[in-house]
Amino acid sequence: MSQQSTPNTNYDAQKKAVDNFIIACLNHHAKIKSFATLTLFINNNRINLLFPLTKSGQSSDSYGRITAEWCTEKDAEIYFEWLVAVVNETEVATDVIRKNAYEQLFRFLYLMRDSIERSQNYQVIEPYDWQQVFTAYDEHLNDIRRTIDNRDKAIVDVLTSLLEMTKKNVALLKSLENEYNTLFQPKSNPPSRRNP
Repeated sequence: MSQQSTPNTNYDAQKKAVDNFIIACLNHHAKIKSFATLTLFINNNRINLLFPLTKSGQSSDSYGRITAEWCTEKDAEIYFEWLVAVVNETEVATDVIRKNAYEQLFRFLYLMRDSIERSQNYQVIEPYDWQQVFTAYDEHLNDIRRTIDNRDKAIVDVLTSLLEMTKKNVALLKSLENEYNTLFQPKSNPPSRRNP
């Protein structure tokens, strides 16, 4: 029972942290100086975007054809602001999208923590609460890693067993083939003599 309440508690704590950060920004107690980290994560496809983001960074060849597109820091800021609008319910979104937006915002606040400027002595959320939330987040990621590692190990074990069984069966099949040839191959008849 306590295991089922833990994810909700983690989500509630993440939600509280995001809401407190948004309020701090509205009251000019916090400000994001740079979206470079978020830009990097978007460009490396490490974020499952919740809406199709237009990438405004482009390079083209000598014929004017676009050869590459990427997300600029302004694009990342637009995406971040859209997520804030979703959680503030000023942007229409489903409950699932809203929950995902809270989770992404929390992740981004953690990733961009060195790019966030806060008023002196202003805490968005108590340091203890931050630590507890980040610890729970790390534990959740470790659980996912363990699950993946266990599945990988199980797959390797199955493939190893199949390989061993195949090696054993090759000898058995060869043996059966030899027995078949011995038992069921037509015996060669001596050439018959013809009478003239």
